[in-house]
Amino acid sequence: MYLKPASDDDFEFSWELFSESVHPLITPYLPEGWNPEREKRQFSLIWRPSKTMIVQSDASAIGWFSIDDAGASTVLENIFICAPYRRLGIGSKIVSDIVRHAELAGKSVRLSLLRNNPCAPFYASLGFRTIASSKLTIDMST
Repeated sequence: MYLKPASDDDFEFSWELFSESVHPLITPYLPEGWNPEREKRQFSLIWRPSKTMIVQSDASAIGWFSIDDAGASTVLENIFICAPYRRLGIGSKIVSDIVRHAELAGKSVRLSLLRNNPCAPFYASLGFRTIASSKLTIDMST
């Protein structure tokens, strides 16, 4: 596994993985349902290659993540790993490396996830704790 900086050429891969991962989680909260065209437009507003890394295995993209470390905390905005590569320690390594890098800079790492996202225990196992929650989201921090 290695990382490469994202470029505009990675938009479609990143959108497909985002859509596959988020669609089942967000749909219960969308009164009008999942509209792929609308959601892709919304995704294009948050897609920032300059803050995104593509996770590669050999020559294939297998995931991506984005962080914003400009503030007092590093914010893990998104992390997605393709289904066949989940539960192999890839996400744990990435998140642990982000936490380690933030700690060296004297920062915590924050993230928000949908309340129905099954990954909250994963983040808790890496040292994150819940700092706030709403009907829609859970906010966590190291």
